[in-house]
Amino acid sequence: MKKKILAFIITAFAALSIVITVNIIKADGAGQKLHEHKYFVSIQVEPDDTLWSIADKYMTEEYASKSEYISEVKSINNMSGDTIHAGSYIVVPVYSND
Repeated sequence: MKKKILAFIITAFAALSIVITVNIIKADGAGQKLHEHKYFVSIQVEPDDTLWSIADKYMTEEYASKSEYISEVKSINNMSGDTIHAGSYIVVPVYSND
């Protein structure tokens, strides 16, 4: 009887360990970013560009929101406001698999 209980406990522990391991692996894989490398590129501001339209063009899923992306762009470029001017250059973060 004791051997059966011990065997059951060992089997249950092994099964639980496998389930936990599989869930950890799945969770780790789900959190991976699609793009692995972060680059900074200089772009020329076009007429009618805004920080929001630039975010639409360059932002990827690594950012939780446009606001987060725009905050980084402003920080990189030492900008205190949202104003950009056609013809000027700004640096934007870009993620890529390259």
